[in-house]
Amino acid sequence: MLLLNVSEMRQSVSDRFYTALYSKLSDPELRTSAKQSFFLHVLGKAMKADPQISRVQAFIKRLLQVCAQMPPSFVCGSLLLLSVVCSAKPSVRTLLEQPEDEEEFFVDMEPEESFSEARLSPSSSDEGSDG
Repeated sequence: MLLLNVSEMRQSVSDRFYTALYSKLSDPELRTSAKQSFFLHVLGKAMKADPQISRVQAFIKRLLQVCAQMPPSFVCGSLLLLSVVCSAKPSVRTLLEQPEDEEEFFVDMEPEESFSEARLSPSSSDEGSDG
């Protein structure tokens, strides 16, 4: 908690604090720790205080990945934490509602275009190379 307060004052300390907190999320000892609620409390305060939305989104992704291997009490606390963070930072909600990249969003092609263009393209290139 003290590190969070100090990290708000200096950018160099802030980056190291967030890096350490992010790596602590994947620490195997967190699963059996008696201080899980305190960890979620510090994580929530850090996420709400973080000015970089991309870093908050990275924390959310990692937290959801970690939840797959944690006890139910930690998962419930994490989901509650995410709802609080999303209400405090509405721009983070897009991570949960929209696809991350446009490449992951697929739209079916119309059948007429795909067959007619596929048949014309190879035959027109073959005729030009023979002659």
